[in-house]
Amino acid sequence: WFELLDGQIKEQLTRWQAWMQNLPPHDALQAIYDDGDVLNKYLAAMPSAIRLSSHAALQALLSAALQTDGGRFLSAYAFVRAMRAKVQSIKAPAVVDQQSNMRLLTVHGAKGLEADIVVLLASDPEPRKLQSMTTLIDWQPEDAAPTKFVFLLSESNPPACAKSLLEADFKAREVEEINTLYVATTRAKQTLVVSASESHNPNPKSVWHRLQALCTPVAAEARKGLTDLPIAPAARIEPGLMRPATQLTLPSTQASFEAEESNPAAQKGKALHRLLQWQSTDAAALAAVALEFSLSTEDALDVGKRAELMLIGAAAWIWDASKIDWQANEYELMHEGHLLRLDRLVKERATQTWWVIDFKSAVSPEVSSAYLAQLAGYKVAICAAFKVAAAKAQCAFVTGKGFVKIVG
Repeated sequence: WFELLDGQIKEQLTRWQAWMQNLPPHDALQAIYDDGDVLNKYLAAMPSAIRLSSHAALQALLSAALQTDGGRFLSAYAFVRAMRAKVQSIKAPAVVDQQSNMRLLTVHGAKGLEADIVVLLASDPEPRKLQSMTTLIDWQPEDAAPTKFVFLLSESNPPACAKSLLEADFKAREVEEINTLYVATTRAKQTLVVSASESHNPNPKSVWHRLQALCTPVAAEARKGLTDLPIAPAARIEPGLMRPATQLTLPSTQASFEAEESNPAAQKGKALHRLLQWQSTDAAALAAVALEFSLSTEDALDVGKRAELMLIGAAAWIWDASKIDWQANEYELMHEGHLLRLDRLVKERATQTWWVIDFKSAVSPEVSSAYLAQLAGYKVAICAAFKVAAAKAQCAFVTGKGFVKIVG
C-alpha cells in the first residue's frame, strides 16, 4: 500500500519514520506536528463540538511523551507500551463551556491556565513508597553515553555502588515535585485555597506542609453530618473520625484585579495571543478562538486580520524555523521573586541573540514608559536566567499592524 501513495506523502511518511527511529518520542512527535501542521489541520477537520477537546488531547499527547521517563532514554515502542499501560490514568486538559465557572483539572492539565480562585485538593498525601524492580541511569546531558546503568531490586536496600546515584535520583524527584507545586500555586490570580484531610502517616514534604507556614488559616464552618455534603461520599466515612476542614488562603499577589472575562478588549487580546501561538488565522482557528473567548464574528475577523499582519509582516522571521534555534510562547520565568510571562522568546540563529518579543495592539507602544520598563525588566531576567551578556539580548514590540519596534 505504501507504493500506491502520492510521492509527496511517501516522502513525508518516510521522514516521520526516520524521526521516530532516531529521536526521543517527544521530539519526534513535535517534529511531526510541525512538519504536518497537525494541530491546525485537526482544528479544521474536527466537528465544532469536539474541536477544542481534540486540540487539547493532541497537546496532552506531547505532554505525556515529555513526562514519561522525563522524555529521555525512551524509544517509540517503549512509549507506546507506556501509553497502553497508563491509558486510563492519562487525561487531556479539560475543555469546558465558557459559561461554566468551575473546572476540575490535574496540575499538569492546568499548566498555562489561570483562575481567580484555585483550590488544591488532597494536598497532604502519604509519602511516596520506595520502588522495587526498577532501574537507575547516570547519563549527563553532555555525555555521549551513560556512565552507569543499574538494575535495582529495591530502593530501600541499594548496593553500595548505587547509593549516590539513588540519592541524586531522590533529589531530582523532589525538584520535580517543587516544580509541580510552583505550577499549581501560580495558577491563582487572587486566591489559593489548600485543602487536605487528616493523614495517618504525615508527609512533611507535601504541599500542605510546605505551604502551611506561608498561609493564613481560616476556620471553615463545621459540617453537622454527611448529609450536608453536596455529593454522596464514594466510601463510608465514620463521622467520629472527621474533623472540621481548615482552609489556607495565600495573600493576593495583586493589589487589584480586573475581571478580564467581561472586558471585550482583553478577550480580543487573549484571542490574538492564541492565534499567534497557533501561527494560524484560517477559518477553523478563528472559529476556535471565537468560541474560547466568546467573540462575535466581527471581533474574531478583526483579531484574525491583526494576527495575519503580525505573522507575515516584518516579524515573520521570529516564527521561521530556519532562522531561530529556540522558541517559546507565553514563557514563564521567576526573577527576584516575581513571575514574568513573556509573549514570545526566541534565539536568533545567525547572531545567537535572544529576542524578547512583546505583542501590542497599540500602533506605537514604544512611547509608553511603562511598556519600556516592563521590557527592560524582561531583558535583565533573560540575561540572568540564560547567563548571556546584555549585548546578546534584544527586545522588540510587534504591533497589530505587523510592525517591529526594537527597543533597549
